[in-house]
Amino acid sequence: MRRFHDIPADEFPLNRDAYYRLRDEIGSISAGFYDLGTPDGAVVAQKLEQVHQALDHVWETISGIKRCEKKVLEIFGPKALKAFGSFAVS
Repeated sequence: MRRFHDIPADEFPLNRDAYYRLRDEIGSISAGFYDLGTPDGAVVAQKLEQVHQALDHVWETISGIKRCEKKVLEIFGPKALKAFGSFAVS
């Protein structure tokens, strides 16, 4: 079983650099829609803020999975990860 913790950052679909880049881009785009000063722009900006928050939750989930995997490895060793299955919390 391949663990998140073992995947090199450059192979991981959402690594730290990608996360911060996306977060910054979404924040900038959202601010741009607010700056339009229109009611529709404000609605779009609010939707983008929801995307921003969702991205943060995704990152927290990934980070939590990595922390759990690391802790299980430290305490029980590599064979124990199969017994634990998924660490994702929905």
